[in-house]
Amino acid sequence: MKLIKKISVIALAGLLALPSLAASTTPAPSSAPTTQESIQSKPFVLDNFKVIATTLNRLGVSKEDLLTYIQEGKKLEDVLALRKISAKKFKKVVLNEYFKVVDEGVAMKQLSAEQAAQLKAAIQETVKGWLPKK
Repeated sequence: MKLIKKISVIALAGLLALPSLAASTTPAPSSAPTTQESIQSKPFVLDNFKVIATTLNRLGVSKEDLLTYIQEGKKLEDVLALRKISAKKFKKVVLNEYFKVVDEGVAMKQLSAEQAAQLKAAIQETVKGWLPKK
């Protein structure tokens, strides 16, 4: 039964990918896009793990240490406690990192200023609810 569920999920994922696949198989215009056009055509991606890893690195947790903590099954709250990083300080730094990524998306014309403002508000509200206040 588990195998059937896995196959169903894979099939569903494949179906969801079809429209983008069809769009990518259309013939390209005769002139190749410039580097700037290529950058602008890329969708905006917000990699939460990368933002959190960068935040932890800025707070003194190396990539190697983070990898070790992950392999040991530590949660974010555990890592902060082990490294004596307050939730308040973490939230401040992680918000700055998220906002930096969103601003880069605007600069690369992947997001409009309005979309960026909405995304920042949503991020701020989400981060506010993370971790106990210490």
